[in-house]
Amino acid sequence: LKIALQGELTEAELNLLPRGFQSVGDVIIIKLHRKLLSRKNLIGQKCLEIYPSARSVYLNTGKIIGTYRTPERIQFLAGIDDPVVEHREHGVIYKFDITKLMFSKGNVNERKRIALLVQSGEIVVDMFAGIGYFSLPIAKLSKPKKVYSIEMNPTAYKFLLENIKINKLEGIIEPILGDSKNITVQLSRNGIEADRVIMGVFPAPKDF
Repeated sequence: LKIALQGELTEAELNLLPRGFQSVGDVIIIKLHRKLLSRKNLIGQKCLEIYPSARSVYLNTGKIIGTYRTPERIQFLAGIDDPVVEHREHGVIYKFDITKLMFSKGNVNERKRIALLVQSGEIVVDMFAGIGYFSLPIAKLSKPKKVYSIEMNPTAYKFLLENIKINKLEGIIEPILGDSKNITVQLSRNGIEADRVIMGVFPAPKDF
């Protein structure tokens, strides 16, 4: 990127360029120093030229906020403005909207590690399922009897339903829209006994 922008940015600006980026599906997500924000569209276009397999470049200028763990600010820069991606990982397809839902690529090994802990025939309760971060690889890579995937964010739940179908995991994953604190009590009263409970959020949800 630094080489591609030689002559178009000052030396000081070149030294502020990011050393890396996040790729989710065929979308590039970059973060920029505040002094580069006026050149963001140029930088986005250069990213597409360097990585022609990417269809879009977006700029992340915010944090993950709120109860629903929503990206604060994801802005389109270059390519095709379609924030819905299909990200593939460990044989699992995750479909979601990058402007509305978080996805931590840093947890790639943890998602597989947790999945492979599950034994054949186990019942799993995933208390903060999101789009299926842990539920999908558990159902795909292990042989659970049932995965109860609980999510209260309607947008995440919508993509959870889609992801179950895309990965052909109907009958294994049972999606439930609601607050984990209430749903787990209902499951218990209905005689469901979990062999494993996943609470994949930080900080540790002690109240649950």
